[in-house]
Amino acid sequence: MEMADLNVLDRLETVKRLDRFDMLGKLKEAPRYIPDALTRLSQIELKAYGLKYDSVVIGGLGGSAIGGDVLRDWLSSEIDVPIVVNRGYGLPAFVGERTLLVAVSYSGNTFETLNQFDEALKRRCAVYAVTSGGELEKKCLSYDVPLLKVPAGLPPRIALPYLFASLAYVMWLEDLITGLTELRKASQAMEKLDGRIGFHVPSESNPCKRLALSLKGKVPVILGLDRFSSVARRFKTQLNENCKVQARYELIPELCHNEVESFKPTGLTQTSMDSESAYLLMRSKVESEVESTAFETLKETLKRMGIKDVYEIWGVGGVLESILTTIYTVDYLTYYMAILREVDPTPVEIIEAFKASFKKRLPGKP
Repeated sequence: MEMADLNVLDRLETVKRLDRFDMLGKLKEAPRYIPDALTRLSQIELKAYGLKYDSVVIGGLGGSAIGGDVLRDWLSSEIDVPIVVNRGYGLPAFVGERTLLVAVSYSGNTFETLNQFDEALKRRCAVYAVTSGGELEKKCLSYDVPLLKVPAGLPPRIALPYLFASLAYVMWLEDLITGLTELRKASQAMEKLDGRIGFHVPSESNPCKRLALSLKGKVPVILGLDRFSSVARRFKTQLNENCKVQARYELIPELCHNEVESFKPTGLTQTSMDSESAYLLMRSKVESEVESTAFETLKETLKRMGIKDVYEIWGVGGVLESILTTIYTVDYLTYYMAILREVDPTPVEIIEAFKASFKKRLPGKP
């Protein structure tokens, strides 16, 4: 790679021209959103329901739901109550009086989440809500539902630290976890990581910028762990929203029973039949021996198929630190990829147009 190519992502004038809504500034601040959220939450009065729960359901869509995925992946091996992230129009049949349901909608106006909220009240669930305002806040005030309010003015996907911290706080309030120390450690790990991959670090010594340059023109295929599926999903959705490109993810161990059969140097995708695929392995320092063996076998298989574009992205620290540092890396990576594609990463115009059209078509609407 020539030095001229390396310098593309170091040009502040290019970033300012493309990044009209300063996503870069928000990305840099993201690690501080967690302690800020915990400080804000400690200053409001919330009374726990104090029940014995059979299930925890996080209701949300898009960027508002990913915090639930992180919560589930973090706690699935720590608590004996299953955590389900519900992205549907309604609620599953098992949801009832012994369910703790947290409705998460950053805007407060997500159609599906409002439906879930209403249904949860009818089923007499223990209900909380996380939002920056909108219709969801109004409903909470009307029905006296505990509300965890987060700052407005961010793209929902950038508000992940606020949304996740709020969910963790509910779990602590309901005595499902013993403390929130791990959140602060994860925040510190993210801030330290910014010192390695942030915009201020030149491409020559910035592994995230270099990877973005290596991925230019490639079709991303994300391979992650089932128990850390939040990381792979986040990568895919950030490619969709930040870079405006299609992407897919597959999970170990399931992919070892089907996806591996399709490995080949050129990826057959909906957008291109001859673009080269780049395989991105989402690794963690807390992998089990079996999981590490699966990854190493995948690397060997890809090499045997003649596939050269194979990259690893590693999280650091314990489970929560690993999840959040990997996600933070992915957030920066997709930002840099968006700049290379000459697109503003913040606007999601097609999503907004779809929502408006969908709302007009709903039964009973004029």
